[in-house]
Amino acid sequence: MRAQMRNGDLGWCLQELKERNRIRNEGSAELSEVEKKILRDLEITQGCMGRISLKLTSQGDLGGGQPAFRVQAEVLIDGVLSRIDKFSQVLRGFYDRFRQA
Repeated sequence: MRAQMRNGDLGWCLQELKERNRIRNEGSAELSEVEKKILRDLEITQGCMGRISLKLTSQGDLGGGQPAFRVQAEVLIDGVLSRIDKFSQVLRGFYDRFRQA
């Protein structure tokens, strides 16, 4: 979808979002509240990962940054990096269990 947006194909992007929303809504009535929350958290995580990656790769001028930004970013990045391996391991295990079912 990101490539389509870069190419200016917003119509395709809107149609894709509508289709994803339709599919999500069709199946959501059958889901438990825990399942709905997990799916929502996964959507948020996926979106955040994409936005952060895009911003950090396209904003080369943030390297220096304001001192307050650098301090806060360093603390937050350290927290994310300290959890990312475990998070990836848990997510892969969850994904593998679903693929085997």
